[in-house]
Amino acid sequence: MSVSKDAILKVAGKAFSRHGFAKTSMDEIAKSARKAKGSLYYHFESKDGLYREVIIEELNFLKDELSVIFKMEDHSTLELLKAYMLKRMQILKASVNYQETLRPEFYEFYEFLNDVKIAMDTWEKDQIEILFRRGLDRGELELPGSIR
Repeated sequence: MSVSKDAILKVAGKAFSRHGFAKTSMDEIAKSARKAKGSLYYHFESKDGLYREVIIEELNFLKDELSVIFKMEDHSTLELLKAYMLKRMQILKASVNYQETLRPEFYEFYEFLNDVKIAMDTWEKDQIEILFRRGLDRGELELPGSIR
């Protein structure tokens, strides 16, 4: 990613988290980033596209941070689950832009983020399933009789 694109993403992320998607303009982002508005459109096809990239950056950060926990082999499954939940909540609390996409009034913009949200949900479910299977294989977890 180019330095210019990174700078725009950082400024846009702050602007979106401060004012929300609907109240943030490309003009404001360009001014704050000290870039020509055309520079924004060079890197991003639209405000929707820019916002999508901001959300992807937040979710990639979440994945990177959580991946570290899933790789900690010397901890029990329950310790990892606890660490995972605490870290996830800590990061999502700071992921203001992603939180905005979860609000009911944001659903009109849901279409351009649907794939991003589905991919994150799938990744997260896969990681948790791997962790539970590990716990079962190690004998740290047991399935209730009715689930077997």
